[in-house]
Formats: sequence, structure tokens, C-alpha cells
Amino acid sequence: MRIPLLALGLLAATLAGCSDERGPKGNGGPGPGGSSASCVADAPVAHTVVIQGSRYDPATVDGKLCDTIAWTNRDAVTHTVTADDGSFDVALPAGATEKLLFVEGGDHPYHCKIHPGMKGTVRSGGEGTIA
Repeated sequence: MRIPLLALGLLAATLAGCSDERGPKGNGGPGPGGSSASCVADAPVAHTVVIQGSRYDPATVDGKLCDTIAWTNRDAVTHTVTADDGSFDVALPAGATEKLLFVEGGDHPYHCKIHPGMKGTVRSGGEGTIA
């Protein structure tokens, strides 16, 4: 059973001390959800992915649990950040930035629904980054 992203985000932010970042469509929810017990005690890190030239840069982000990834669309057209497994789906109009909080470890591949050739991956590890 999947826990709704909004409820999980509030739980993770409240119980684990992780910051409450904007999630899909500004709902305040995280990216892929786990439980608050998944978060590590180390300070979360903010990572940035720039969308420009119909590419995610960097295409792969290596982080820890509770890290935040911010996508900024510098193209003149709308793009999406859509998990291959459907766990998150964010539309980014030109000039927009959205952030997701990752509270579940593992690889999280994503793509743009509008431009299927655009692909990226977030790797969220436990106590350190995934090499």
C-alpha cells in the first residue's frame, strides 16, 4: 500500500527534522516516499539540476536520504520531471523551479513526458552517496 505523498512529506518533515520542500505540484510532499525512519541524521544537502537545451544537467544526482533536488527549467518550453515508476510527476513551465525531498533510498530514474529523450536519475543512498 502506498502512503499519499503529502502525508508522507509532512510525517518525514515533522518526525525526522527534514525540511518541508515543495513536492509535486506544490503539494509539500516528497519525491519517492519511505518512512521518517529512512532519513539519516546528517544534514540534508540541496542539489540543483538545470534543464537547458532539452537536457537535465547533471543527468545523474548522487545524494543521501533527505537530500533535496531542485530542478530549474531554463528552456522556453515546459518540461516535466516524471518518475519512471510514477512516484512523482512535476510540470515545470519555462523559468520555473521545483524541489523534491527524497526519503527512500535507491535509484530513481525519471524522464520528461513531453520530450521522451530527456532522462535522468536520482540516486539516494543511506549514510553516504552511492558511487
